[in-house]
Amino acid sequence: MGATGRFDMERLTPRFLAKTYHEGDALVRGENMNRHGVPADPYAYLACLKSRDAGWCEIALAYVREQRQGNGVGRLLMAELLSRKSGVRYFTISQDPAYQEIARRHGFCPVTRLVMSNVEDWAERVGLNIPNGRQRLPETALRDGLPRLNGGRWLFIR
Repeated sequence: MGATGRFDMERLTPRFLAKTYHEGDALVRGENMNRHGVPADPYAYLACLKSRDAGWCEIALAYVREQRQGNGVGRLLMAELLSRKSGVRYFTISQDPAYQEIARRHGFCPVTRLVMSNVEDWAERVGLNIPNGRQRLPETALRDGLPRLNGGRWLFIR
Protein backbone atom coordinates (compact mmCIF):
# COMPACT_ATOMS: atom_id res chain seq x y z
CA MET A 1 0.00 0.00 0.00
CA GLY A 2 1.80 3.09 -1.20
CA ALA A 3 0.46 6.58 -1.39
CA THR A 4 -2.96 6.23 -2.97
CA GLY A 5 -2.48 9.11 -5.40
CA ARG A 6 -4.40 12.28 -6.12
CA PHE A 7 -4.12 13.48 -2.56
CA ASP A 8 -6.20 16.42 -1.45
CA MET A 9 -3.23 18.74 -0.88
CA GLU A 10 -5.23 20.90 1.58
CA ARG A 11 -5.13 17.94 3.97
CA LEU A 12 -1.44 17.17 3.55
CA THR A 13 -0.02 19.89 5.73
CA PRO A 14 2.09 19.02 8.80
CA ARG A 15 -0.40 20.95 10.95
CA PHE A 16 -3.41 18.97 9.68
CA LEU A 17 -1.63 15.62 9.97
CA ALA A 18 -0.49 16.39 13.53
CA LYS A 19 -3.95 17.67 14.54
CA THR A 20 -5.62 14.53 13.20
CA TYR A 21 -3.13 12.35 15.07
CA HIS A 22 -3.45 14.21 18.38
CA GLU A 23 -7.26 14.08 18.19
CA GLY A 24 -6.98 10.28 18.00
CA ASP A 25 -8.25 10.10 14.43
CA ALA A 26 -5.03 8.84 12.84
CA LEU A 27 -2.44 6.15 13.32
CA VAL A 28 1.25 6.80 12.77
CA ARG A 29 3.97 4.18 12.81
CA GLY A 30 7.59 5.15 12.80
CA GLU A 31 10.88 5.43 14.58
CA ASN A 32 12.74 7.98 16.69
CA MET A 33 9.91 9.21 18.92
CA ASN A 34 9.98 12.88 19.84
CA ARG A 35 9.16 14.23 23.31
CA HIS A 36 5.43 14.20 22.46
CA GLY A 37 5.46 10.49 21.63
CA VAL A 38 5.12 11.07 17.89
CA PRO A 39 7.48 9.32 15.48
CA ALA A 40 9.98 11.83 14.10
CA ASP A 41 10.61 9.42 11.22
CA PRO A 42 7.17 8.04 10.25
CA TYR A 43 6.94 5.11 7.85
CA ALA A 44 3.14 4.65 7.88
CA TYR A 45 0.06 6.82 8.36
CA LEU A 46 -3.70 6.26 8.08
CA ALA A 47 -6.50 8.57 9.19
CA CYS A 48 -10.22 8.37 9.91
CA LEU A 49 -11.66 11.77 9.01
CA LYS A 50 -15.08 13.10 9.93
CA SER A 51 -17.35 13.88 7.01
CA ARG A 52 -20.14 16.44 6.76
CA ASP A 53 -22.57 13.63 7.59
CA ALA A 54 -22.03 12.38 11.16
CA GLY A 55 -22.97 8.85 10.08
CA TRP A 56 -19.99 8.57 7.73
CA CYS A 57 -16.20 8.79 8.16
CA GLU A 58 -13.51 8.75 5.49
CA ILE A 59 -10.50 6.48 5.77
CA ALA A 60 -7.84 8.59 4.08
CA LEU A 61 -4.26 9.77 3.80
CA ALA A 62 -2.96 6.21 3.49
CA TYR A 63 0.80 6.03 3.30
CA VAL A 64 3.39 3.30 3.82
CA ARG A 65 7.03 4.00 3.00
CA GLU A 66 8.22 1.93 0.06
CA GLN A 67 10.70 -0.10 2.13
CA ARG A 68 7.88 -1.22 4.47
CA GLN A 69 5.33 -2.10 1.77
CA GLY A 70 4.24 -5.72 1.43
CA ASN A 71 4.78 -6.51 5.11
CA GLY A 72 1.18 -6.14 6.33
CA VAL A 73 1.62 -2.65 7.80
CA GLY A 74 -1.32 -1.20 5.86
CA ARG A 75 -3.55 -4.14 6.74
CA LEU A 76 -2.78 -3.76 10.46
CA LEU A 77 -3.36 0.00 10.41
CA MET A 78 -6.71 -0.47 8.66
CA ALA A 79 -7.84 -3.13 11.16
CA GLU A 80 -6.86 -0.97 14.15
CA LEU A 81 -8.46 2.19 12.78
CA LEU A 82 -11.75 0.45 11.95
CA SER A 83 -11.93 -1.04 15.45
CA ARG A 84 -11.87 2.39 17.10
CA LYS A 85 -15.37 3.62 16.20
CA SER A 86 -18.78 2.03 16.18
CA GLY A 87 -22.06 3.28 14.82
CA VAL A 88 -20.58 4.90 11.72
CA ARG A 89 -20.08 3.80 8.14
CA TYR A 90 -16.86 4.28 6.27
CA PHE A 91 -15.75 5.26 2.80
CA THR A 92 -12.37 5.51 1.14
CA ILE A 93 -11.05 6.49 -2.28
CA SER A 94 -8.00 5.05 -3.98
CA GLN A 95 -6.39 4.23 -7.27
CA ASP A 96 -3.69 2.04 -5.67
CA PRO A 97 -4.40 -1.69 -6.28
CA ALA A 98 -2.68 -2.80 -3.03
CA TYR A 99 -4.75 -0.35 -0.96
CA GLN A 100 -7.92 -1.37 -2.80
CA GLU A 101 -7.22 -5.00 -1.87
CA ILE A 102 -6.70 -4.05 1.79
CA ALA A 103 -10.00 -2.14 1.75
CA ARG A 104 -11.84 -5.07 0.17
CA ARG A 105 -10.41 -7.50 2.74
CA HIS A 106 -11.85 -5.24 5.44
CA GLY A 107 -15.36 -5.30 3.98
CA PHE A 108 -15.26 -2.27 1.68
CA CYS A 109 -17.11 -2.58 -1.64
CA PRO A 110 -16.46 -0.57 -4.81
CA VAL A 111 -19.26 1.80 -5.80
CA THR A 112 -20.98 2.54 -9.10
CA ARG A 113 -24.47 3.92 -9.73
CA LEU A 114 -25.69 0.33 -9.87
CA VAL A 115 -24.49 -0.18 -6.28
CA MET A 116 -25.58 3.26 -4.99
CA SER A 117 -28.08 4.97 -7.29
CA ASN A 118 -27.93 8.26 -5.36
CA VAL A 119 -24.11 8.42 -5.28
CA GLU A 120 -23.96 12.08 -6.39
CA ASP A 121 -26.41 13.22 -3.69
CA TRP A 122 -24.52 11.12 -1.14
CA ALA A 123 -21.21 12.69 -2.24
CA GLU A 124 -22.62 16.17 -1.57
CA ARG A 125 -23.99 15.09 1.81
CA VAL A 126 -20.64 13.72 3.04
CA GLY A 127 -18.61 16.56 1.50
CA LEU A 128 -16.89 14.82 -1.40
CA ASN A 129 -18.63 17.09 -3.88
CA ILE A 130 -19.24 20.69 -2.95
CA PRO A 131 -21.62 22.62 -5.25
CA ASN A 132 -19.55 25.17 -7.20
CA GLY A 133 -16.48 23.85 -5.38
CA ARG A 134 -14.14 20.93 -5.38
CA GLN A 135 -15.34 17.61 -6.73
CA ARG A 136 -13.63 14.55 -5.21
CA LEU A 137 -16.09 11.85 -6.27
CA PRO A 138 -14.23 9.49 -8.64
CA GLU A 139 -15.52 9.21 -12.19
CA THR A 140 -15.76 5.43 -11.72
CA ALA A 141 -18.57 5.91 -9.16
CA LEU A 142 -20.69 7.48 -11.90
CA ARG A 143 -20.62 4.39 -14.09
CA ASP A 144 -23.86 2.47 -14.56
CA GLY A 145 -22.62 -1.13 -14.58
CA LEU A 146 -21.10 -3.48 -12.05
CA PRO A 147 -17.77 -2.40 -10.56
CA ARG A 148 -14.77 -3.79 -12.45
CA LEU A 149 -11.52 -2.85 -10.77
CA ASN A 150 -9.35 -2.59 -13.85
CA GLY A 151 -7.47 0.53 -12.92
CA GLY A 152 -8.67 3.98 -12.11
CA ARG A 153 -9.63 5.78 -8.95
CA TRP A 154 -12.48 4.13 -7.01
CA LEU A 155 -14.85 4.95 -4.18
CA PHE A 156 -15.35 2.14 -1.65
CA ILE A 157 -17.95 1.99 1.13
CA ARG A 158 -18.32 -0.22 4.18
